[in-house]
Amino acid sequence: MGWHLRGDFTNTLKILNKYYRINGKKNLTRASERVCEVLARETPVETGETANAWYFEIKREHGNQVSEIKNSAHADETRGRCAPVAVLLDTGHGTGTGGYVPGSHYITRTIDSTHDETIDEIKAVIKDGR
Repeated sequence: MGWHLRGDFTNTLKILNKYYRINGKKNLTRASERVCEVLARETPVETGETANAWYFEIKREHGNQVSEIKNSAHADETRGRCAPVAVLLDTGHGTGTGGYVPGSHYITRTIDSTHDETIDEIKAVIKDGR
């Protein structure tokens, strides 16, 4: 009993070459921009400083491209370190007078709302090889 294989790998190579040409950074940038835009729209606004401070950085970690979504609001008030105002608005926080401001959970809502759209875009990229 033995195995015999016949044929070539022309179709397999075509598929692999299509995926090789996909510009991952371009697509990751597009998805990151969309998340930052939605976060800016959904951030509770008093002065607009926190809503307008969303940005992203694309870095390489362990051979993969990773997008970090960040918020730089109020950095000058904390000696160069960013106060997590965006997180405090999301999760809630205590006040200086002993009260509590409940969180609006807008970050989770934003991630959830952009997740399906991003997955659909990734599927289209894989299908079209863009």
